[in-house]
Amino acid sequence: MHATRYELALYAGGELGFWARRRVRGHLRQCADCGREHQALAGMRAGLLGSANDLPQDIEWDRLSSEMKANIHLGLAAGECVAVSQPPTHFTGWRPALIMASAIAVVLLAYWVYRPVGPPPEIARKGISSAPDFLLEASAAGIGLNDHGRVLTIKHPIDQDVTFSVSLEGAVRSRYVDAETGQVTINNVYVQ
Repeated sequence: MHATRYELALYAGGELGFWARRRVRGHLRQCADCGREHQALAGMRAGLLGSANDLPQDIEWDRLSSEMKANIHLGLAAGECVAVSQPPTHFTGWRPALIMASAIAVVLLAYWVYRPVGPPPEIARKGISSAPDFLLEASAAGIGLNDHGRVLTIKHPIDQDVTFSVSLEGAVRSRYVDAETGQVTINNVYVQ
């Protein structure tokens, strides 16, 4: 890969960085075209340094420097007036922070709504997994609780698609959506 004209000019002036200078020096040993370009730039530099002695001695360099700086600032200000503004390419400001906070809130809300259902805290503290005298079951008709022959059933419409969840802690959960109203019904039954 050839050295650029910019790199060759900096190399000719001795102003190239250490690693770039080593790379360009190695390339110049192998490439005659870049070597000729480097010699031409070095000759131009030497000619400019020689002609610096021919300049008049009464030039006010400070005044020229301040005029050049003023012209540069004027050109930059004029360029700002006509420049087309580009949207930022990275996320800064309060809007991305608001978007991230909203996304985190949605994730936390989804976790809270669909969090795992367990037994009530008093059962969990006692370490009771389920009462042996009760039978808790889920069937097509609903959730049933059988206590020595006495049965309590929470029914749901048979034509609905019902999702059941059963936990080892003695809980049954049924969930379905009413096709007519769109209402979500969730039933939780725990055994103590």
